[in-house]
Amino acid sequence: EGAVDEYSCERVWANRFDAIDAGWGGPVLLAHAADSGAANPSVAINLTGDAIAVWSAPEGSRKRIRAAWYSPSLARWSDAGIIDADGGELGDGDFPHAVLDPLGHATVAWQQKVSERERAWARRFVSDAGWSDGGAIDTTPDASSTTIRIALDGLRNTTAVWRTNVESVWAARLAASGKSWGTPVTLEPNVGGIIWTISVAADK
Repeated sequence: EGAVDEYSCERVWANRFDAIDAGWGGPVLLAHAADSGAANPSVAINLTGDAIAVWSAPEGSRKRIRAAWYSPSLARWSDAGIIDADGGELGDGDFPHAVLDPLGHATVAWQQKVSERERAWARRFVSDAGWSDGGAIDTTPDASSTTIRIALDGLRNTTAVWRTNVESVWAARLAASGKSWGTPVTLEPNVGGIIWTISVAADK
């Protein structure tokens, strides 16, 4: 048998700020010994104080995407759960990004290795139905998709953007009432330069 030193490996921590009277609370460990190597966290919060934190961590022979929820009524974080799919062709899931709307519906997008290619992957959580099936939202043939970012507008529509290894930027949208992502469109075709980083924002 062996033991894992809680302070010798990468972990994910959270701390909540109460603007009314409490200030900063104490740090809370979200990724425990089973998540040795946890990395690349993202957190989203809505106006009611609900929050979701996501990150990647090794599980068996590959990296998986984990999520934990904060409940303001319970004043605590939930245990973390794996939200990415498992399958023969699926490799590492990494670099997740999350948004959370006022109704408690969340969307998480991440970089998913499928065979020898990186894909833009996403999964949606609806508060009264749970997690939907996840899947690829990119359709670019023979290209790898990385640096996936998502944003939520005031009508609860979600926009995802990502870049590819052929130096192009793509976007797709998920309507608040929809179950399927729209057809991706090219925002910046390959013009011979190098695209380092991308970002996305949405208004009300």
